[in-house]
Amino acid sequence: MKLRLHLWLLLPLLALLAACSTTPPMAEQSRYFKSNAAGLGWYRNGEASAVFALTILPAAPDELYVEAVLANPLDPALPTRIRRKVSRADGSVTFEGPRTTGWRNGARYRFSLLIYEDPQYTRMIGRHDQELLVQRPTESMLRQLQE
Repeated sequence: MKLRLHLWLLLPLLALLAACSTTPPMAEQSRYFKSNAAGLGWYRNGEASAVFALTILPAAPDELYVEAVLANPLDPALPTRIRRKVSRADGSVTFEGPRTTGWRNGARYRFSLLIYEDPQYTRMIGRHDQELLVQRPTESMLRQLQE
């Protein structure tokens, strides 16, 4: 009887943990950027490329130097890094990583934007992070995609 009671008390906790692990992340906002999309562009062969799209907010300086750090499912220690000069007048910026395999369905990955004030990328003035929850398309959906 005691064991049954303890299991009964654990059920709501287990349900909460399951719900938390499958809830898609909310769009993040930092001082200078707001996430529009953090996802994967899928291809027919099952490869996907990381895509990180952001709005540049009015509080941003006229010019910024940013480095997008996109997750690499094949080697997490070596993320894809893309550097770019952006202007507040651009209004938005999008980064796309290389096509790769290894994205695990249901896994969470982190995309980051390191924000610098100088073209040498030495004086960081901010950081913007966004989490991604992978939801791999079904095989029938992948077959419908263009290569």
